[in-house]
Amino acid sequence: MPTLINSLAGRLRELVGDRRRAPRRGARAHARLPFTVVLLDAQEVAPKDFTGGRSLAGHTRDLSETGLTLLLPVVRIGDGYLTDSERYLGIRLALPGGPISMLAASVRFEHLDMLESGYGYLVGVRVVRMREDERASYFAYLRTLAAAERRARRRDDAPQVAPAPAAAGQVNSWASVTPAQVSEAFERFLRDGARPRQS
Repeated sequence: MPTLINSLAGRLRELVGDRRRAPRRGARAHARLPFTVVLLDAQEVAPKDFTGGRSLAGHTRDLSETGLTLLLPVVRIGDGYLTDSERYLGIRLALPGGPISMLAASVRFEHLDMLESGYGYLVGVRVVRMREDERASYFAYLRTLAAAERRARRRDDAPQVAPAPAAAGQVNSWASVTPAQVSEAFERFLRDGARPRQS
């Protein structure tokens, strides 16, 4: 019996370990993109029109493979609420490479106490359906955001070297050095045989 328990525990550690090394699927990337949303009935699968009085404009706060966080001025379109679990949302998202459309369902709602960029409501949505070519464009954009966030994180984590403080009454002598002077000094160094200085 103890052998069976040890075997199961070892197998469980293997599975948990593999899961933790896998890339995070629901990772969110910060992005502020304009969108238009329309409220659809439960039987509708695609919006007919993203313009006019039956739509609402806002901006995204962040994006992921499975959903978006939307910032909106209101959560009501006509007589319907975007937060109604019985209805779908048609979203037209303006990516830098061109607009895409998706079918989404509201999963989270929050009234913002302090206005965020002029918006008073946050609505989290789950992506239900997207055309394959638009999904490919969306995922490609998410990859560019992830790469940009990694570069920014590395830049922020890099140690910052501050210039040495100048002595009282002394001007920073490196500020006046030109690339030509650096090149000339390097050539002189090579010509002299790169010998160490004699003190």
